[in-house]
Amino acid sequence: MAILVFENNAILADDIQKNLIAEGYQVLLIRVPNEFPEEEELWQEIELIILDLMMGDSDLPDDWRQETENGLITGYIVYKHMVPNKDIPVLVLTGLKDNLEDKKLLDQVQEGIKTCSLLEKPIKYDQFLQMIRKLLRR
Repeated sequence: MAILVFENNAILADDIQKNLIAEGYQVLLIRVPNEFPEEEELWQEIELIILDLMMGDSDLPDDWRQETENGLITGYIVYKHMVPNKDIPVLVLTGLKDNLEDKKLLDQVQEGIKTCSLLEKPIKYDQFLQMIRKLLRR
């Protein structure tokens, strides 16, 4: 079983990967949407997704960019299009703060993901690992 990490910040992605491997998890690290696995067998191995919510849209296909103009958050657009099994729990990493507009965006994301927990950046690794264990029920 593995954890899929979708984070475009190379330093943070490498740090997350290093910490998860140290805890004994297998990690599939993805930095751009076209790296998402298409093989169904691989998706059967994924038991958790860690999703960076805010990222630039330059790596998105043109038809997906229209969705950012309609107010959807880039990380959520990638999730919506690329994750075939919506039953996989998701830990959403976000730099969004608690103003009203950001809260509406986060509510929209949480409504669209079946099992979703939010963790605000910068990440505190003890809290991060605790949330992972809870989502995996370990």
